[in-house]
Amino acid sequence: MAYQGALEAIMTKTTWNIFKKMSYLNKSEESFKRAVKLAPNDIEIRFMRLAVQYEIPEYLGYSRDMESDRKFIVQNIASFKAQSIPIALRQQIVGFMFRSKLFTPSEIEKFKLTLAV
Repeated sequence: MAYQGALEAIMTKTTWNIFKKMSYLNKSEESFKRAVKLAPNDIEIRFMRLAVQYEIPEYLGYSRDMESDRKFIVQNIASFKAQSIPIALRQQIVGFMFRSKLFTPSEIEKFKLTLAV
């Protein structure tokens, strides 16, 4: 469900029609809500939603879960199972955390240790 939400958000880049873009964003938001409802403690879902919402301009109103997802990630990073994720993807996750400026340097260091980057 979360991957579907991410793909729906990406689909906004395939059209110039503002109504179509908004339709994709609405679908994305609903997919992420369902994914979080089905698996509220899944850190990967929360990270995906955070990353998608970060890329959407705040004035559109689709960024309201960012702070709660950020806090959830910080509080639960130790439970993240990084071994099944390729090292290159783990490096991209840490790169996003650094680039987004949503996380403190100490939080990023904790993530690096957890992700073994």
